[in-house]
Amino acid sequence: MTDQLPPYTPSRETSSYNPATVPPPLPSYPASAHRSGSDLGPPSKTLATWALVLAIIPIPLGNLVAIGQAVQVLLRCRDGRDHGKGLAIAALVIAPLWLVAHIALIASALTGQADRDPGGAVTARGDVSVDSLMVGDCLPKVITERQVQRTIEVVPCSDVHWGEVYANFDLVKGPFPGNAQVERLADGGCSKRMERVEAEAPTGSTLEGFILYPVKETWNVDRGVTCIVVTEAPSTGSLRDTES
Repeated sequence: MTDQLPPYTPSRETSSYNPATVPPPLPSYPASAHRSGSDLGPPSKTLATWALVLAIIPIPLGNLVAIGQAVQVLLRCRDGRDHGKGLAIAALVIAPLWLVAHIALIASALTGQADRDPGGAVTARGDVSVDSLMVGDCLPKVITERQVQRTIEVVPCSDVHWGEVYANFDLVKGPFPGNAQVERLADGGCSKRMERVEAEAPTGSTLEGFILYPVKETWNVDRGVTCIVVTEAPSTGSLRDTES
């Protein structure tokens, strides 16, 4: 007789379960994009400092950059932290003042330029560069000092004046021969041309000559000589029929 095993009955281990001992699930919250002040790092005043520095320096481009940087700083301060608000406000005050000053200087320079008619005669008092002086231009001031002239004032010859341009000519080409040689050549050229001025001047007139000649720094771009006759007393009108 064959032994038979009892039928297999699956078994499971059991344990007691007390719902009171299981912790409740943690509440969940939606993710937030908000960052606290500590997460943003410390506030920076570098941009504000640069804005103030550029605002103080009287350079138009730098002043414009300073205004832009100051505006950026004020926008950053909207997060409630001080990124240099005081420095930015100071830059916004100083930079526009420099810009106004630059504009005023430019306007003054433009209005200070002499006006000429289509024929080249001066019609309004003002300054001209020495290399643009023309025969017949009249000068309101006595020239006595030996110095480098970049600009010079001219007036219509109907106004009271002391001097008048009577000739222009260029020196020979070549390397700069030295100040003494340039002065000698300029003086010789103007003296020869002065003879006709003296011949046509009113009898008893006392005339002196003054010369504008090139210097070493401008020799490569300007070798012109300007001859000016100066009277002992101010006058009106032209001393002579001028020639080039």
